[in-house]
Formats: sequence, structure tokens, C-alpha cells
Amino acid sequence: MDDQPMDPLAKQRDQPLTHASRHPEKEIIPPRPNYQKTTRAQRETAKVQAALKQDRKKALQREINAFLEQREKFAVELAEKFNLKVEMARRLVNDTFTTKEARAPSTWNVLVSHRGKELNEGQTKGDRLSLREIQEIVQQEIDDREHNAVDNEELQEELKESRELNSKGAHSSNRAAAVDYNASLWQVEME
Repeated sequence: MDDQPMDPLAKQRDQPLTHASRHPEKEIIPPRPNYQKTTRAQRETAKVQAALKQDRKKALQREINAFLEQREKFAVELAEKFNLKVEMARRLVNDTFTTKEARAPSTWNVLVSHRGKELNEGQTKGDRLSLREIQEIVQQEIDDREHNAVDNEELQEELKESRELNSKGAHSSNRAAAVDYNASLWQVEME
């Protein structure tokens, strides 16, 4: 019976699998020590330490409040001295982040984008209509009152999602990312 090779999985089937057995390359985290009841002296020390921590927190908050009051006074003084609005002086003193949330696409952009996709679908690159031609078609449709205002919200959401995907989406390959990067640099250079 000793001559027969032992099934290597037999041992694993008999014993439950653990994280350590599945990941032998990782270090084994030692188990937590058993909870020990604190003594009276430890409890008293903890109370004193907690009180000191609270006092330090209150002192820190007082210092922060004094600094904020001083900064507000400075902003008001700057506004008076340089004839600025107080809000503008506050923004300059606080050095806040000034970029705004992206605005919703206009109805015109939504219509041009949607109509451009419809007209250029299935066309080869040389046969596609230019932006100017699409804008003229959309303007003609608006003048002829062929435009349905009910679909605007759906089209607007569709364009928003498309823009978000373009700004945050992953490229399908490294080459696509490189081409997009080069095109972006070229666009910036042309501005």
C-alpha cells in the first residue's frame, strides 16, 4: 500500500481550505491576543488621557476659529482697500478651487449632434457631411418647424452621457490612446 502514489488532492479534500493554504506566498497575520480586562489603574489613566485629548481638541478648535476670524477681517480690509466685492476678496484669500461644473449642453448642440449622427451614419470618412452643412440642415429644419421639442431632454441626456464617456472612458488599446493624445496636442497647438 505504501508503493501506490498518493492522490495529492486527497489531503486537501479532507481538510478545509483556508486563506493561508490558498495563498502560501503571503505572510500569515498573527491572531489577535485574547481580550484582557483592564485594571482600575488602566481605566483611570484612560479617563485622564481622554480628558487631555478633549482639552487639546478644544484648544485647537479655538486657534482655528481665531485664524478664520482673522482671515475674514483681512478679506474685508482687502475688499475696502482695493475696491473689490467682499466675496471676491474672500475667494482670493481662501484660495478656493474656481472651476465650475460643466454646464448642460444647449438645445442647438443637442440637435446638431443628434442630426449629425443620423446623417453621417454608415458614411465613409470622405462622404460625411461637414459640421457647417449639418448646422445649415438643422437651421433649415427649425425654420420649417420640423423639430419636435419633446425629444430634447432625451437627446440632451444622450449627449451628456456621450461627453462623459469621451472624457472618462478608457481607450481600446494603447495605440488608440496615443493617437488621441497626439490629436489633442495638435488641437491645442492649432488654437
